[in-house]
Amino acid sequence: MSMLNKLACGLVCLAIFVSTALSAERADERDQDLDRAASFFQERNYGAALTIIRPLADSGDARAQTYLGRMFLAGQGVPKDLSAALALLHRAADQDYREAQFMLGVAYASGEPIQTADYIEALK
Repeated sequence: MSMLNKLACGLVCLAIFVSTALSAERADERDQDLDRAASFFQERNYGAALTIIRPLADSGDARAQTYLGRMFLAGQGVPKDLSAALALLHRAADQDYREAQFMLGVAYASGEPIQTADYIEALK
């Protein structure tokens, strides 16, 4: 292997390592943000929770989508909006986030808040 090929291979490996390290750091930071938002949520400080959760939910984070969906279901810090809540919960559930899957199952099986039970959807 020529010196140029070795150098190119080394640079590629370095780039992969740096990318992986930065990605892990961002994931840790996101988890810390979500933990802070969960604390605000538990304290019923929905405005503070929302400022953290909404951008994360918009970026595709399933945990944040689930919290935001719950907020829309109950009108906590946001106007009550069933269609927005279900859309967020479906997006999180489609990422195999179990809490969102459970919440959707309960909603469809009980008919609450959707008014009519749909057992087929509940099983999904």
